[in-house]
Amino acid sequence: RVLLRTLMFLFVVAVLFLFFKNDVFALAPPSSPKEEYFKGIISQIIREDTTEVSGFKTLTQTIGLTIQDGYEKGKDVVSQSASDVKGSEAQKYRKGENVILQKTTLPSGQEVYLIVDRYRLDAVMYILMLFFASVILVAGKKGIGSILGMVFGLIVIAGFIAPLIVAGKDPLLVSIIGALFIMVVSIYLAHGISKQTTSAIVSTFLSLVFAGILSYVFVAMTSLTGVGNEDSY
Repeated sequence: RVLLRTLMFLFVVAVLFLFFKNDVFALAPPSSPKEEYFKGIISQIIREDTTEVSGFKTLTQTIGLTIQDGYEKGKDVVSQSASDVKGSEAQKYRKGENVILQKTTLPSGQEVYLIVDRYRLDAVMYILMLFFASVILVAGKKGIGSILGMVFGLIVIAGFIAPLIVAGKDPLLVSIIGALFIMVVSIYLAHGISKQTTSAIVSTFLSLVFAGILSYVFVAMTSLTGVGNEDSY
């Protein structure tokens, strides 16, 4: 109990340090065209052309689509898609397929619609249901706890870690604190509250803190800033 109280105290100190610590240097994103995403269905294949450039043949499709969600639901638009002829049968789009549509509004006000990829969330939902059912069937109550821990982890990443990093907080510290949240909750949910579980949490906590300290040391030694690109190396 004394050790757990000490760990909780250190955890609270780390959280307070995070929110009172000055933000790290972050570049303001450059102004860019407005981009929005919609689900669309292919209503017709208007035209298909094959062109050859430098020995490579490309299939270009002019496609008519109907937007299926958002404030532009029901709107008919036209987009183009290009693919390598060698894989054209597998890659080319067909009437009735659901796709992800990107709308780009240029500074001039012009609207451009582009097919980004096929819409796969419907199939992914069935795969997730099969996965959850398999985990519960094999692991029983521990499987349910593991699934709840995974969901909690996703919530922490989306609601805590990512927003704070975008806001300019120290990404290493944010990630470590977020990982601590996920670790404690997910391990207790999966294995229950016991001395063995608590020992595992304490060991993992110490390993995580040690890894965080090493990360800070190596970042300082190599003067990493997160600014730049691979062309610099």
